[in-house]
Amino acid sequence: MDIFPTWWRVLQILDYSAPLYKYARTQGYNDLDMLECGVNGTLFNWPWMPAIRSLTPTECASHFQLWAFVLSPLVIGMDLVTTPKIFLDIVSDAKVIALQEDPLESPGRKVKEHRQGWLLAPNLHFDGKIFDLLGIQDLPAFCLYGNCSYHEIWAKPMSGNKLAILFFNRGGTFHNANGFSPTEDVSVNVADFFTSTQKDCSFVLREVTGPNSFSVDNNNVVAHAVPTKGTSIVILEPTAGCNFIFSQPPERLRMNSNVFVSLLVFFFMVFRRTLS
Repeated sequence: MDIFPTWWRVLQILDYSAPLYKYARTQGYNDLDMLECGVNGTLFNWPWMPAIRSLTPTECASHFQLWAFVLSPLVIGMDLVTTPKIFLDIVSDAKVIALQEDPLESPGRKVKEHRQGWLLAPNLHFDGKIFDLLGIQDLPAFCLYGNCSYHEIWAKPMSGNKLAILFFNRGGTFHNANGFSPTEDVSVNVADFFTSTQKDCSFVLREVTGPNSFSVDNNNVVAHAVPTKGTSIVILEPTAGCNFIFSQPPERLRMNSNVFVSLLVFFFMVFRRTLS
């Protein structure tokens, strides 16, 4: 699935790869394609399609943090000479890179999802005179029905029995009475991440990234004012004797019968060719 610099494509690849975390391991990471921070392009990377503006700084930061969180290779596609400094600062964030380089080498996975209302969020940014004349440079998100919100919680096991939590305000928040809200509080009950016999464990919270603040109330960790399309990351360090539930090793990738038969046929054809 080829990536190009639109927010919905980033999300499409993220969703497609989310169930594959169980197959990632040392020297076998899932590759979600290159980073599109600071990159301009065309829709579907076809030269005759409309030009697309680069991701916004918020979109770029989330893109970078999510790719690092799931251990995807961080391949920069931007022009290091002409790209604005704000994008260079995002992809050189030492704290986020340290998450990816954690010695445990365990990928993050989506553990909770909250959806409310009917949200349509194409989030396309077109560039060109015809789109300027039509006034459709940006296609925003719409709340089609009810009060809309859409956020996710991702968890990443780390060395030293720590756990990284990523709060993702994916779709923005819309309320019938107040309209669109640029930020949202995203929370998770950390007690759900301890083993069943350790629900009363305590932990220390350390912020990794995010302009917002965090608070803890009875094992409920809240990331305050996470911007639309934005992410925030914290690391939890439990007290001695407590363990998180994400310590199981990843599953091994099993070869199905179709792949096995195809390989047999391939090597048979190679063998016949060498004899002829």
